[in-house]
Amino acid sequence: MSVSNVISDMAKALNTEFKENCEEYTLHLPAEVGSGYVTGIDSESGMTVLLYDCTFKEDIQIYFNIEEVHPLKFIYILEGDLEHFFENKPEEVHNIEAYQSAIIASKVKNGHVLTFKAGNRIRIHSLEINRKTFMGKMECDFKKMKGSLKSLFEDTEAQNHFYFIDHFSLELADLFKKMYEFKEIDYLRKIYLEGMAYQILIKEILLYRDHQEDEDNRKLLRASEVEQIKKAVNYIEENITETPGVEEVAIEVGLNMNKLQYGFKMLYDTTVNKFVHKTRLDIARKLLIHTDYNVSEVANRVGLFNKSYFSKVFKESYHITPSEFKQKNKS
Repeated sequence: MSVSNVISDMAKALNTEFKENCEEYTLHLPAEVGSGYVTGIDSESGMTVLLYDCTFKEDIQIYFNIEEVHPLKFIYILEGDLEHFFENKPEEVHNIEAYQSAIIASKVKNGHVLTFKAGNRIRIHSLEINRKTFMGKMECDFKKMKGSLKSLFEDTEAQNHFYFIDHFSLELADLFKKMYEFKEIDYLRKIYLEGMAYQILIKEILLYRDHQEDEDNRKLLRASEVEQIKKAVNYIEENITETPGVEEVAIEVGLNMNKLQYGFKMLYDTTVNKFVHKTRLDIARKLLIHTDYNVSEVANRVGLFNKSYFSKVFKESYHITPSEFKQKNKS
């Protein structure tokens, strides 16, 4: 099922036109239907990239029906939410929300139905893979893949249906952001989107493998968990006198220690302990500048109760002792 067929069928159903530029097909919603667009490209490896950014005026269902095996779908919801069900199982409705990803494969030639809600801006990245074409070109690369994901890729005749949902990782969120910010057009855009498709597939496989681990051993940070990392930062700053440790912070914000460390590495390029150390010294500098506390009092307020040690680590970072720093700023 090529992207040209998908866009063409959608254009017919919505009674509108579509455009092609350097093998990228784009449909803009007619004003009476809503606003936004759907665009996509195919690659020779059997991968199709579809980007949706739409707001419909009324609830609308899109049926994906073809007389052949349907592609394996990786659907990522960047904004909004939608409903999905398999054509032969209309009673099993899957709701996919913002920051969630779904891996979906229908059985044999059964289609998919997506429901878009009125007035709900929906931004979707959909990566669709023709498994027969893809595995023919990538078979060597997938020989060492294990488990259910390997079986899913090797099921080129769609003997089984498959549905898996998770929150997508922060790394995937960063890739999607870059895709929407890329402003080049024509052949450069097509090459870029093809390259990003491979990166997304790699990150998705790593995310799926991470999900198979026990919850305490999962380390990849989901985009939905970023707020918990920010909460950890606030907790560290507010409790710096008590010298919060990694385990304490993890429990406070509801993440395991692996994820907490990974989140700090992703967002702040440091470990939790190094972040605590930097925060402690940043607060110390402010207290030395803006208060009348002496060096010992400042050391106590940032959880370094040994004045000599405080002076040592302060000088290592700022190349000046706390006493000299306070005197210099007072002058």
